[in-house]
Amino acid sequence: MLIKYYCDTFNKITYSLWAGEADAAEWLASLRKTIEDPAWAASRIWIIDQTTIKLMTAISVSTLEQVGILLNQHIADLQNRKIVIISEDAFYQEDRIQAVLRQLQVNVIVLSDLTSACTYLNLDLATVQREFAWLHADAADQ
Repeated sequence: MLIKYYCDTFNKITYSLWAGEADAAEWLASLRKTIEDPAWAASRIWIIDQTTIKLMTAISVSTLEQVGILLNQHIADLQNRKIVIISEDAFYQEDRIQAVLRQLQVNVIVLSDLTSACTYLNLDLATVQREFAWLHADAADQ
């Protein structure tokens, strides 16, 4: 699995792209790297595109609990942030996953496409598509 992110410090937006087969260890390592980035801490919006990830079901509730612990250590940075996950996977609709997300006490919205995410966040679709195109190109070079 490959996770790439970019922090647009001018607009205070972090873009994260997940690609390949879901892997818990990679997610945790990438999450640590992202939240330790000072540019991420300054972001007010975090858009996570998981539409190219395969087998989200490989991510267990235990992994989500570990993610929750890590995110709770940075709760002050998360509480005033809009977080949108773009995913076509039914993974986030499962009751056990919803329970873990509620424990975070952070507003996380899961939407199925980038257009809906941009509408919800009041962002220009073309601009957001351009940022994700850059991340896709960077991921393809890996």
